[in-house]
Amino acid sequence: MKMEIRIQALKDGTVKTLHVSQGQTVEREQILIEMED
Repeated sequence: MKMEIRIQALKDGTVKTLHVSQGQTVEREQILIEMED
């Protein structure tokens, strides 16, 4: 089953590292991005 879920940041910042690519299947609790202030 294909799902799309919107993710909203709790504070302003810049994406430091993106750990997934578009269309990639992800697991529960998988780290998707790293943020920096």
